[in-house]
Amino acid sequence: LAQLSRVDIRSIETGQFAIDIERRTRVVDSAKKSKNVPFYYVDCVGQDFDNILRICRKWLYSVVGKDENGQMKDCLVAYDYFKLSDSSQRNNFAEHEAFGYQTNQAHQFCKKYDIPLLTFCQTNRSGITDETLATVANSDKLSQNATTVCMFKPKSSDEVQEDGIQNGNMKFIPLKTIHGSSISDGDYVLFEREGQYSTFREIGLKSQIDTSKGFDEEGDDDGELVEF
Repeated sequence: LAQLSRVDIRSIETGQFAIDIERRTRVVDSAKKSKNVPFYYVDCVGQDFDNILRICRKWLYSVVGKDENGQMKDCLVAYDYFKLSDSSQRNNFAEHEAFGYQTNQAHQFCKKYDIPLLTFCQTNRSGITDETLATVANSDKLSQNATTVCMFKPKSSDEVQEDGIQNGNMKFIPLKTIHGSSISDGDYVLFEREGQYSTFREIGLKSQIDTSKGFDEEGDDDGELVEF
């Protein structure tokens, strides 16, 4: 709703947007436009990973369904995010064993139902400066079954200055790709993030941008708005 209406997330969460007639109208109109989007959210806080997969399985059969060939219809499961559960700690799993179990279960789930899974994990402290697979917490377990692993992080002030302020404040770095080509070392995809509107605008590869280009007279840089 924030992305469509250009009303900040905090105002929508607290209901403050309703005080202003113009902003209220924009949010209501955005809600009407998006009400038929096939998006489903389930709060899984505190649940163990096996139960989370059971919830996903129930959703696949009760909501997504199969096509005429008996295969699951096109869909995407987004899981936020890989972490240790209380049950893992109670079962006295070592940290790497718990993460390994979760990734193996997720991998088998995706293979069985032939669906993609988009998931997230935290980097370790070296992720502040390092930009390799070693920055992924428990990287050997979390990345071993992934087809693609990418890092999404804010650019440093030096990088913003080097690339030009018009070329974004975030960078997207492919660290591992099984299918398709990767990019050269030191290169990355540029993004402009507006967190208050949950909006990311993709600009392009660092190696292909014109760092001398600025904003036009109207303040636009003609970038493409990418909706997630």
